Amino acid sequence: MQRATSSFSHKCGLWLVLVLTSLKLTPLNLVGRYTRINMVMTILDTLFTGQMTGIDTGCYNFDCPGFVPINQHFAVGAAAQSVSTLDGRQEQFPATIWMDPHSGHWWLKFSTNLAIGYWPSTLFTHLQNGATEVQWGEEIANKKDQPQHTTTKMGRGNFAQEGWRKASYFRNLEIIDEGEITRPPFGTVYTYMSHESCYNIKPGIHNVWGLCFYYCGPG
Repeated sequence: MQRATSSFSHKCGLWLVLVLTSLKLTPLNLVGRYTRINMVMTILDTLFTGQMTGIDTGCYNFDCPGFVPINQHFAVGAAAQSVSTLDGRQEQFPATIWMDPHSGHWWLKFSTNLAIGYWPSTLFTHLQNGATEVQWGEEIANKKDQPQHTTTKMGRGNFAQEGWRKASYFRNLEIIDEGEITRPPFGTVYTYMSHESCYNIKPGIHNVWGLCFYYCGPG
């Protein structure tokens, strides 16, 4: 199985909480090819795993322990009703993860005010005071028995510089600070590409999109 996932994560030292809005690609003869809104949670915590094993420690949706759903009208893991098309309509999916300073719970919200649920504060021993790093991006995961460098497309398969209606993108990248104020990230903002000839990134600042970046690649 190979999959492409778009994600953003909150880091604090070696402890990682990873929640993804995911494009999961699976073989057509198994379950078909769908764009799904999935949650994946990976905790890199030596207290639990004994070692940092990354994606192997992850779980999907409500298989993840502890998440408390509160919205009965949104099916996490269901197929998306509409997706972006090349050179056509572009679908956007606003998502926010933030810590309630009163309860310490980490909330998941879609769109403007659609609260989906939360991860209780007791799940995380090193995030009581927030996170020290935030990441946005996409990864290709190859779970074959004898993996080699994958030719799986990222996004639509176009390179980032092709831009609007061709490449995938993140826009309005913001954080919520100690005063519960939403604002652009502070400190060093950097990009990382593991195989630039296969997948790349084009960051920028836009008067409407704010801090943003295009990304994609053919594999």
